[in-house]
Amino acid sequence: MHAETMSRAAFELVSEAIGEIDLYRQSRDRNHLLVARSKLDDALQKDRRYVNAVFYSGVVNDLIGHISDAILSFRAILAEGVEGAPIVLEQVRYNLAVSLYHRYSRKYLEEAEVEFLAVLETTEDPLLRCLARAGLAQTYAMWEIPPDPDARDAREDRLLEDLFRKSREFSDLTLAQLEDLEEIPEALRRQIRATAFNAQGMALMYYTDYRGEDRNEQLREALTRLRKADQLFPLDWANTCDLGSCHMRLGYWEHSAADFEECRKHLGQVVEDLRPEYGFALYEIGRSYRIQGRFQEALAYLERARAIPKAERDVGDTRVNREIRLAESASTLYP
Repeated sequence: MHAETMSRAAFELVSEAIGEIDLYRQSRDRNHLLVARSKLDDALQKDRRYVNAVFYSGVVNDLIGHISDAILSFRAILAEGVEGAPIVLEQVRYNLAVSLYHRYSRKYLEEAEVEFLAVLETTEDPLLRCLARAGLAQTYAMWEIPPDPDARDAREDRLLEDLFRKSREFSDLTLAQLEDLEEIPEALRRQIRATAFNAQGMALMYYTDYRGEDRNEQLREALTRLRKADQLFPLDWANTCDLGSCHMRLGYWEHSAADFEECRKHLGQVVEDLRPEYGFALYEIGRSYRIQGRFQEALAYLERARAIPKAERDVGDTRVNREIRLAESASTLYP
């Protein structure tokens, strides 16, 4: 791939797309992403080897939720290299790691870990190192979710403890390192802090699924961390999902109708606005109804989730079908 393009139109389209990405980050209006993607598609039609067009196509596809396409873009750059290299390849590797993390299953979390660690090993950029640590904190937190909640064993128990420890370790390192970083945009500083707090909230939340001691207190602390993330970086669809998931757990363990309502308020905001018809949010709404004993409402949302293509749903067929079976048998089993 090449750093410069002979096509003035491709250059201008990419510049306009970058402006739309910035507007999305300020407003969370997905229409800016759709405009950016259209401009980048046009730029690629004019010059398919223009690295900025390929790179920002990956960025936009990740933000929209077309994660497989994002991964392909970043891997293509890393495989081919760049003549003149305006984009540092470690930056591409970091974005690849983020997209792999956004696939959420253990296979992809393992790949994300490899890429984040490679960034830490190869870059001397302190900001990129801080971002990679924050990404690892989230990766280890998400990794706590077992592939099959009905088939846990001693290995999974040991893994849970290790992942919980590593997630907290990397989130604490991120926040400590961030204090030493000067001259970075305040918006980016807030986003990194939000990522670390999101990781802390997730790590605590998933830990309580299999560790009952002080469960409710830990869930309330998880909620505090997720709220801090939301205050720093509002209306992020992933953190908003986590807020809903945390309230769902509190609703179940504290027998709190108010928390179930808060759960569905956050997840509904994702489904209706932040990431329309997002499969995982539909699944979580269905699960919240099921464990509350509202089985018909649960089935309606779970069937909507199952109708979403697996690659865009971010929750596997095994888990969705398990929830449907439990709802059909009128079970409130958790998890």
